[in-house]
Amino acid sequence: MWKTDNGYWRQRDCNGVKMYVHRLVFSEYLGEIPDGFHIHHIDKDINNNGINNLLMVTPEQHELIHKGDRRLLRILILIQQSRISVATGGN
Repeated sequence: MWKTDNGYWRQRDCNGVKMYVHRLVFSEYLGEIPDGFHIHHIDKDINNNGINNLLMVTPEQHELIHKGDRRLLRILILIQQSRISVATGGN
């Protein structure tokens, strides 16, 4: 695992493909990330790659979140928490 120039962690997946760790963690828990989707760090700490801190968003949603749309962020977090609960059996 290594840190990129922009501060994000990367590592190779099981097939040897270089991936950002936050995308790898997200896909391990919740499945494949569709092309074009971003993974947002909810607490804005790019070193916090725990599944509860990662949120799959469209580029448009990502931009709105970074512009301060807290309502959208809360709604997306609630949806994601439900997905995590189902994926982990409620644990």
